[in-house]
Amino acid sequence: MDGWSFRSSHDGAARQSNMNSSDICLEPLGEWGEFSSRYNAPGGSGVYAVRMSEARPVGRLRGTSDLIYIGQGDLQARLKANSRSDFEDTGWIFHLIVKEGLQLEVRCYRSNNTKCDEEQLLLRYLREHLELPPANRAIPKRILRRRFWHSCLLTRRKERM
Repeated sequence: MDGWSFRSSHDGAARQSNMNSSDICLEPLGEWGEFSSRYNAPGGSGVYAVRMSEARPVGRLRGTSDLIYIGQGDLQARLKANSRSDFEDTGWIFHLIVKEGLQLEVRCYRSNNTKCDEEQLLLRYLREHLELPPANRAIPKRILRRRFWHSCLLTRRKERM
């Protein structure tokens, strides 16, 4: 996977689908912090993840995960936009989650190729859970064009044989 490695929660016998925040193997830029407009995001670009507070898992189509969102870009600008309740951006989803009394945490990661790193994380999430994280609304076009669907078709063909 292009030099990527993931910590695995698979025991080898039964397939468990539990990609969680602890499975992200990028260099963190600080600790997990409360997801709010007061979060002090580092400057520059990177990848960031939003999870349920205290890594509480949420049921997915297949398995569970504490991850709510995976994103990339200018960390300060993206996190500031997402912590507002703008209906023009993803922020409204987070606003609804917090309004329900659920607490979220965010963590930023160093990345030399933010789009590729975000794509790899989303690709793994899709493979394990058969869906995007709850607050991610679109599959990156590069995944749609080649990797994810092609690999799913190959896997299904091998299973049928």
